[in-house]
Amino acid sequence: MSSTKRRHVYRQKTKGYFINAAIKIINEEGLSSLSIRKTAELAGYNSATLYHYFSDFDELCIFAAIKFLDEYAKDLHNYLSSAQTALEKYFKVWECFCFHSYTHPDIFWLLFFKNQSRHSDLTFFFKEYYEIFPETWDEEVADYSSMLTSDDLFQREYIALTKSLLKAELSVPEDTILSINTMNLLIYRGMLETLRENPQFMPVDKAVSVTVSYLKKTLIAHDIR
Repeated sequence: MSSTKRRHVYRQKTKGYFINAAIKIINEEGLSSLSIRKTAELAGYNSATLYHYFSDFDELCIFAAIKFLDEYAKDLHNYLSSAQTALEKYFKVWECFCFHSYTHPDIFWLLFFKNQSRHSDLTFFFKEYYEIFPETWDEEVADYSSMLTSDDLFQREYIALTKSLLKAELSVPEDTILSINTMNLLIYRGMLETLRENPQFMPVDKAVSVTVSYLKKTLIAHDIR
């Protein structure tokens, strides 16, 4: 192994220590408790060292947040296993996504709605995260990889919906797909924001059920069943 390769491997390994420390803090204390100092101390380094691996605090937060998106991806198989048709799978993808995002609303808000100016960099974050922590998705979930690693929530939904309609052999006009896309994301964003502001609004399971029922009504309204 060349010296350049060894330095790269060492850098990625060390970066992984910081990301794992940040994830542990989030799991135990919540995203609001995450800090550079806490993360560095838990990883066994000082705060100055952490800045050699992350440009700023937001970058550390995003890398740690991707772990929760990865957990959603790995849980997707459990949801898809009970679905028979393409549209059933589409709604199961949504059900799984809603469950994980409503369980960690601050994390998913950070990834998809906060700091919009940084969203153009998310593809980079996804790519590097999976270099540090290689993904282990099964074959069926890997079929959704383009959606799972998309840095744009509108694009993720568009990919999932068009893939499902194609597999269901349903011909739907492009403007209709875009209309459904917009409505579904407004429904999801509204529930996510409500749960962030008021976690007691309703239990996560009920919030998931309500959201998916609204998404189904959106498709029915466009005569897609």
